[in-house]
Amino acid sequence: LPHGQAVAIGMMVAARASELYTGLDPAIRPQLGKLLAKYHLPTTLELDIAQVMEVLLMDKKRTNDGIEYVLLDDIGYPLLRILPPYAIEQALATAL
Repeated sequence: LPHGQAVAIGMMVAARASELYTGLDPAIRPQLGKLLAKYHLPTTLELDIAQVMEVLLMDKKRTNDGIEYVLLDDIGYPLLRILPPYAIEQALATAL
């Protein structure tokens, strides 16, 4: 998967995680999807969540408590949160 496409998918997952863990308005994720599609970037992807988690757990941003993720309080208001693996799995399972 090319880097730009992976970033687009990651943005969709981060938006879903933000809905779940920061209260981001659920109407924002479809808007993001439309913007990404406008630039011919993917917004969905069939993937093996267990394999994705295996790779993520080797990420350099990993701590003992989870993985540092950029989430949104709102458009233009990012924040860093350490998400436990189960939270990322939940976002992956429901975002794409």
